[in-house]
Amino acid sequence: MTVACLVGGLLLGLLVAGAVASTSKPTYSATTNFAVLPGTRSTGENLGQVAFLTPVFAAQANDPNTAAEVKKDLGGRAPATSVPQTYPDSQLLFTISSTGDDPELVFKTAQAFERVMLARAAAGQPVGSEQARLAIVAHAQEPTASQSLSPKVLYAAGGLAGLLVGAALALGLARRREGDQHTPGHAG
Repeated sequence: MTVACLVGGLLLGLLVAGAVASTSKPTYSATTNFAVLPGTRSTGENLGQVAFLTPVFAAQANDPNTAAEVKKDLGGRAPATSVPQTYPDSQLLFTISSTGDDPELVFKTAQAFERVMLARAAAGQPVGSEQARLAIVAHAQEPTASQSLSPKVLYAAGGLAGLLVGAALALGLARRREGDQHTPGHAG
């Protein structure tokens, strides 16, 4: 009975892993790191004020006008999903990560955001260059591998989870049989 539970659990785990692996698409990501720098009229004394502008610059990635400019930069093609994120430990840095299932589109979207964000900042959006400037710290790199779990990992995890379920079932059945044998009046 124990072997049957383990084999059944393993097969169930592999079946679920196969279903997940066959329905999941690979995901690619390209990230650009930006820095908000003091503007032409900034001094060391107002560096803290510049740090307050970092979320304002990062929010530009979600602005509908920015999205329209990125789409235009991509020749009218819908861009990959892009999300800005600030760093809690570094108040002058933020990233824009583009993700999707087409590595070429992901990379081109990240590059378009680089161009559009710098052009908007140079044009005084969201603030004038005398207050703060925007610079790229690290350009997006073309994704070379998917960030999704490989089918091998999915099958291994599914098989292991199935074995654990089978072992738990076998243990539960063994304890139940053991309990039945110790019950008074049990003919066995």
